[in-house]
Amino acid sequence: MKILSIILAAIIAAPLVATAQVQDMLPTKGEASFVRKSDLDLLNLLPPPPKPGSAREKADLAELRRLQDARTPERVKIAEEDAPENAFAVLRGDLGAGFTADKVPKTAKLLQAVVTDEGLILDSVKDLWGRRRPYWIDAGINPCFEKRTTPSYPSNHATLGYLTAMVLSSMLPEKRATLFSSAARYAESRLICGVHYPSDVEVSKTTAALLALKIQSNPAYQRELPAVRAELRSALGLAP
Repeated sequence: MKILSIILAAIIAAPLVATAQVQDMLPTKGEASFVRKSDLDLLNLLPPPPKPGSAREKADLAELRRLQDARTPERVKIAEEDAPENAFAVLRGDLGAGFTADKVPKTAKLLQAVVTDEGLILDSVKDLWGRRRPYWIDAGINPCFEKRTTPSYPSNHATLGYLTAMVLSSMLPEKRATLFSSAARYAESRLICGVHYPSDVEVSKTTAALLALKIQSNPAYQRELPAVRAELRSALGLAP
């Protein structure tokens, strides 16, 4: 457990254009590619969400109200642009013009599989924990988006953001700071818009690390990795 904690800490510690191709990256309810629910028991690996009415929940809500009071139209616009659930929305041009689904089709296919796996794994535990969204608990929270009844903990968006950073950083180590900065922005957007609690986002970092470890150790993923890495680095104008 101590070794796992060290690995997770090392992974996490580093500092949108909507197109038809990007929309193809949205998670689908298909078959898992690299990790199955039976491979990763998140219900027992992650802490449960804060209890209703607990001091942690109250602190979460207070922070959301603070962010809501401070948010600007410009930051809300960024948060709205971060709404799509795919790797290209996470990066939103931060890797340059070469990082688009049509220019890196092998990369896009791999990331689609990662997104699908993340959704399948997380949705099952979210349903079991059943944490209600913050705006159903505190009427003073005014979300940027239409209110939903889906569970809140952990955040799919935040998990996807950090998982994308972890997967791509193994292929683009020199872009690691950019990748994790983009992931942090993408995750923060869920707080800015009042659709997740800070504790939802916090646990998503650990969730992403656990998923990344499982996905990257899968032989099928490892077989695809060399071709994807070569394609991605070439498209971004980086040395092989």
